[in-house]
Formats: sequence, structure tokens, C-alpha cells
Amino acid sequence: MSRAAPTRTIAGVALSLLRRPSAELQHRADLFGYLTLFADCSRRELGQLAQVAEIFRVGIDDEVVHEGGDGDAFWVLAEGLAHVTQGGDKIGSIQPGAGFGELALLDGGRRTASVRAVLPGRVVRFEPDAFAERLLTCRPAAARLLTDADRRRRLLAVSA
Repeated sequence: MSRAAPTRTIAGVALSLLRRPSAELQHRADLFGYLTLFADCSRRELGQLAQVAEIFRVGIDDEVVHEGGDGDAFWVLAEGLAHVTQGGDKIGSIQPGAGFGELALLDGGRRTASVRAVLPGRVVRFEPDAFAERLLTCRPAAARLLTDADRRRRLLAVSA
């Protein structure tokens, strides 16, 4: 008899937490190596990221982050497709391998946009401590992340 995967409610949505046995950690490290954000990280860095990441399944129309909410995590879309909205208007899409939620973590402010899944998939979640300690120590990922954050911040300033 199989046990149901534990769930965790984030932004009012119950997400299925995927388990982390050692084979799963290796699988996660492999997955992260294919994601754009982590493509240039070393195997060791990927393994460290796999230890601190949580992976959740998302369904169609699940809201991953909510505009105005607390910046409580950094996210990477591993599979699927998500739309970004601001003030109810669609302002972009997120493809697999792209990260989001870093602006609120970097500046301590509120979420500047909502992200909602439009296709079923998986998202990777990093708590703030993991974001700072592990993610930012992978220099290629940190450089890509900060460049993307700066680009998004500039786009938000233009649209304001």
C-alpha cells in the first residue's frame, strides 16, 4: 500500500511535496543541471542545491506566488508553463528553467507580481536561508539570477 505524498499549503494552494531519498537527491541534481539557471553550476554545487530544495507539483491555475505577498522563497519552474500578472494584467510567461521571486528576497519588499501555472508541472522552492547560503554560492547561477533581477526591476520601473 502506498502512502500519499505529504502536502504543504503555500499561498493557499495545497502542493504535493515530492520525497527526498538519496536516489531522489541525485535525480534532483541531474534535473537542476538541465535548468537554465543552474546549467553552469558544478556537480558538487548541484548536489548541495538538491539537499535544500523542495519540489512541488502544480496544477493548472495554481497560484505559486501572490502579488503583494511576503517574499518568503525563491522559485524555479522545472516543468510546465506559468503566467506572470501584475494588477490582474498578464505581463509575461515563465518557461522551464527560469527563476522567480528573487526581487522580494533581495530587497525585503513585497511580491511585485503573481505567478500562476497554466500547465501542470513542477516548481522548485528555496527558503530564504537556502537561497542566500547555497544558491548564491554557485557563481554562474548567482550572476544569472542578479542579471535577471536587475532586468525585471528595470521593466517594472518603466511600467510604473
